[in-house]
Amino acid sequence: MTNTRIIYILILGLIAPTGHAENIPDGKELLEALGTSSSDIAKLESGSVVQFNGAKYEMSSRELATDATVLIKRKIPVVLSQLEESDSIVPSRKILASGKLSGDGDFSGIFYEDSEKDNAEVTKLINAKPGSDFNFSKEEWDWVQQHLSGAGKQDAAKQRQLASEAMQHIMQQRYLAYRDKGLEGISPVLRKRGKELDVSEDFRKTNATHQPTEVWFPEYYKVLTSYPEGQDCCTHTFRWLKVKIAKRPTFALTHSIIQEGDDYLLYTERFYYLDNAGNYGQVVLAWLPYADDTYMGLAMSANTEVLDSLLGKMLRSLGRNMAGDLVGDVLEDIKTDLEAGETPDGNPES
Repeated sequence: MTNTRIIYILILGLIAPTGHAENIPDGKELLEALGTSSSDIAKLESGSVVQFNGAKYEMSSRELATDATVLIKRKIPVVLSQLEESDSIVPSRKILASGKLSGDGDFSGIFYEDSEKDNAEVTKLINAKPGSDFNFSKEEWDWVQQHLSGAGKQDAAKQRQLASEAMQHIMQQRYLAYRDKGLEGISPVLRKRGKELDVSEDFRKTNATHQPTEVWFPEYYKVLTSYPEGQDCCTHTFRWLKVKIAKRPTFALTHSIIQEGDDYLLYTERFYYLDNAGNYGQVVLAWLPYADDTYMGLAMSANTEVLDSLLGKMLRSLGRNMAGDLVGDVLEDIKTDLEAGETPDGNPES
């Protein structure tokens, strides 16, 4: 087995629990602790979204790398409102469809359209062999193959219907298992030669990079590592998404974990299932006080070595620079949306 690098594409290592807001460092202290250069701070203070391409800072026995940060005069409720209005923290141009989930979940919006890319995806699914192209467990492969038996002889419309039913079933079962058991509910993915990859273990190893989080702010860290245990400290939102990844339509399941304090906001979006892509991971943003009613939005990447990570395929093909571009794009989009037509308090400009 070869070592690949799992990249937590947008992740913050500094998180605070309710009732301990006084422990939060302000943005300047944080940047200083991370060893941010004076030139990058100057760019930040001039209004730029600053990316720290590949800059690595040793934190305990793990390494954390700040990927991007931005300053903006918007109060916490305004930032939270903007994030909650969006279907995902992922740039909207990459989202094809979405739906909010509760209870047993409504997955009727998950289907393949009569389009070139969707029809190609349906063909791949009908012809797929266990261990290739799709992220299914052994049991899921058995179910899908039985459900799609003979689908290749059907017309295109019937093929789309059968493939859509298969994805609705897989997504609902994955959602219910995660709601019930958290990381323990994420079934291993079958790969070639019968090998299984434990995605939940990848999440655990990545969470382990957050030693500063665990020391400073243990409640939120506990939710990241042990959901549903400790979940009452936060607000939780579940969604399904249809997104574009590497030019393919991809169905995803996300879990947003939100905590708002008087002077901080923590917002995690965990992608705990994707049907065909390799970039399982989670997105975490923090909005922290900086100076003079200005807040700092911070996105970080945490790296840890894992064996045969599902992220390896994506990272080999897309590379570190593209992941960094995504970080910058997210903050640029948030900054643009927040500055459009509102005062720092969230009231429309006259």
